[in-house]
Amino acid sequence: SAGIVENIKLPSAPTLDASGNKILNVPIDSGLGTPGRTPYEAKAAASPVTVATTDTTSGLALATSGAVTYEAVYIPNWTGFIVSANDTWTDLLGVTGAKALTENGVGLDNAKTKEVLTAGNDNTVFKNGTIWVKVTGASDANNVNFYAIPIKVGTGIESELNLSAPESGNAYVFLKKDAIGAGSNGVTRVALVGTNGVEETLDLNTAGAYVYAEVDKDGGSSKIVVTTADTNTTPTGITLTVTGTNFKNTPEKTDGAVGSGIITWTYAQNSTGTAITTDYVTISIALS
Repeated sequence: SAGIVENIKLPSAPTLDASGNKILNVPIDSGLGTPGRTPYEAKAAASPVTVATTDTTSGLALATSGAVTYEAVYIPNWTGFIVSANDTWTDLLGVTGAKALTENGVGLDNAKTKEVLTAGNDNTVFKNGTIWVKVTGASDANNVNFYAIPIKVGTGIESELNLSAPESGNAYVFLKKDAIGAGSNGVTRVALVGTNGVEETLDLNTAGAYVYAEVDKDGGSSKIVVTTADTNTTPTGITLTVTGTNFKNTPEKTDGAVGSGIITWTYAQNSTGTAITTDYVTISIALS
């Protein structure tokens, strides 16, 4: 005899609306990506949504239609969190550094949202990260869907980190390498030296690599040291962009000579120049 086939209709996945989702009054619809039935299955958009932080009236406002509820949590990039196949919503809430963006099913207001986005060792810095959202069908607590919405709320390297605020009168200087390679003029090493005297060596073979050090805003003993082959006597192929800092973009030869194997070039911080006015600044170096 023929078997009996029972058609079981699974409930449709609860979703956010495709438009009307905002944080700090900035639309984040383009960052919704593809939702998933588990956090691991949620696919984030390829690029983060850039969110201005100047709004003073709005917080998190997610758009839903029908009988659904939502919760949201913010996980900053500095946590290093990478979702795994077994992660649950409880695991996301438990990530060290994660902060809830909703209370009682409603997005936080402007002030509380900004507290979440700046939470960390220096709460003057907005931290980039991901808004994780759990959407639940109101009639079935097990009918859930998840979103991962990456956002960019800060433009500096500090927004990817959780640094403590610099000491009074000091600033953090980031030395960044924008392109891969040491160039063709014999550069073998680049290092940043801060107030503590420690040399932080830059990775020359990774695009976007950086090091950082705390320096005196008014100038002092901080410097950038570049080591080249002893054939590079001018020094050719080294370009520093020092805008917003009091570091010199022309060096002094501080060690070595032709025949010695290496020459060391020092880009000193100018103690008589204009003081650094912000707590975080970036110097980029190009080697050709």
